[in-house]
Amino acid sequence: MTKSPKSLLIIDGAYLQQYSRGTKINFVKLVETLQIELEGGSFYERWYFTSRPDGSPHALDGFFNYLRSAPPKGPHFRVEVYDLKNKAHSCPECSNYVSFRVQKGVDVGIATLLLKHAFIGAADRIALLAGDGDFREAVKIAKDEVRKDIVIVGFNDGSVSRELQSLGRVLFQCVFS
Repeated sequence: MTKSPKSLLIIDGAYLQQYSRGTKINFVKLVETLQIELEGGSFYERWYFTSRPDGSPHALDGFFNYLRSAPPKGPHFRVEVYDLKNKAHSCPECSNYVSFRVQKGVDVGIATLLLKHAFIGAADRIALLAGDGDFREAVKIAKDEVRKDIVIVGFNDGSVSRELQSLGRVLFQCVFS
């Protein structure tokens, strides 16, 4: 009898929210579907990384508590919430400045967790629900140097960078409701 691989799930919350295009996501069903698709039993850990939007510091507490709740009431994620930082760019044509808020530290947190679990041998398989090519080096090291099975999960709409697609098995997942 073959032993199921130890699987870790990491979700980039900003990617998921941006590309789900307002679709309400059933995270319990998402986790169950991914476990079936990966044919490897349950995830030993599930992580959700995001940043808190401007405004009330407690605006998403209910959502984060749902993510942390164990089944059947929730998907049982460990949630990491980071701050936002100001960013400004000037338009090269008109020189007007545009100011906006971006995540600070989320990608580093995801890459660090991915590498930590790869190097300490906690995971045989890492499922990364993200599309950002910034994860390329961390995924490459986990796959090529530490020999982990990497599965990139994303939307089939061009939102998963080619860099990520080239480094792992790609599973385009559309079961969110």
